[in-house]
Amino acid sequence: MLYLYVLLILLSETAAISLLKKFSMSDNWLYFGLGLFFYTLVAGFLVKSFRYGDMGVVNVLWSAFSILLVVTVGILYFKEHITLAEVGGISMILAGVVVLKVYGSGI
Repeated sequence: MLYLYVLLILLSETAAISLLKKFSMSDNWLYFGLGLFFYTLVAGFLVKSFRYGDMGVVNVLWSAFSILLVVTVGILYFKEHITLAEVGGISMILAGVVVLKVYGSGI
């Protein structure tokens, strides 16, 4: 169940960030309201996830995979560009998750 809630957090947060980005480009308040709605879902799923995993574990999974998902949406949907330094940083984040999974905290 932990991974299901983390997935729901990731999808909700990515939707929220994307909607708020669209709001910043259009000033359509519907995007703003929907962005807030999805952030409310993030909070609800976060509370539920704590029943199945420690805060540290949930936060590592959420943070790492949120970066990947948001960057991917930024590149594919919003046509944003990523630098080589950013690719390197994202690679280190992924390596950190792998190290924690293999050697660490029960992710």
